[in-house]
Amino acid sequence: CICVFLKSFCAAQATVSDTAQELSEDSFNVYSTIAVVSALIMTVVVSPSGVAIDLTDVCFDCILSDEESHHNHCKNMWGTCGSTGRVIRCVRLLCYVCGALCFTSIMTAVGTLINLMKIPREYTEHYHKAMRYPLSVPGAAMCASCISFGVIFALQASVLQHYEWFMGTCGAIGSCTLAYLATEIPGQYYRKKFMAMAHQCSEHQEASRPHEVCSGRNLDARGYLPAPGLC
Repeated sequence: CICVFLKSFCAAQATVSDTAQELSEDSFNVYSTIAVVSALIMTVVVSPSGVAIDLTDVCFDCILSDEESHHNHCKNMWGTCGSTGRVIRCVRLLCYVCGALCFTSIMTAVGTLINLMKIPREYTEHYHKAMRYPLSVPGAAMCASCISFGVIFALQASVLQHYEWFMGTCGAIGSCTLAYLATEIPGQYYRKKFMAMAHQCSEHQEASRPHEVCSGRNLDARGYLPAPGLC
């Protein structure tokens, strides 16, 4: 709701050049996506079901408060009740760490959207250059929360599943990770390549523009230069 409100408010502002307009819209899309993804992860990990783990099917007569209870056997990959209890406490800690990272990502992304809404759009590019490193905080927090969420998922599966089934889960996680890398790495490569090509084209157009103006092709009927933005 906050993202929709900010977008409608930004759309009501005065329009400026295409470059500033596109940069402003791209920034809104990026940071609103970061906020939405972080909110979705936060709703999963910071909940009673996210930290509640039932060991009925894998452990018998297990007391999680007793870390030295190695005589009680568990059918998960950790083998004993004591090791399983330590992993569960680690999972609960990671749940709250992941929630804190998501909260940081959401608040910094919303704060960035508000700042972009307040400044004039013609200064958006200058704002991005001046705030280059602080603007990377929302994305970095979201990436850290995604990684911690993946670790939480794997640890929970190792505790709740039998050893044989967990091997299949590891295979599925590995396959999904490889599919993600196979999609993301080429995407990042071509994105940087095409951005560099666009930057070179922009520099070439800026360098050739004075010659076009001097040749008289951009002069109006009275022989004057047109207003900025009409060339």
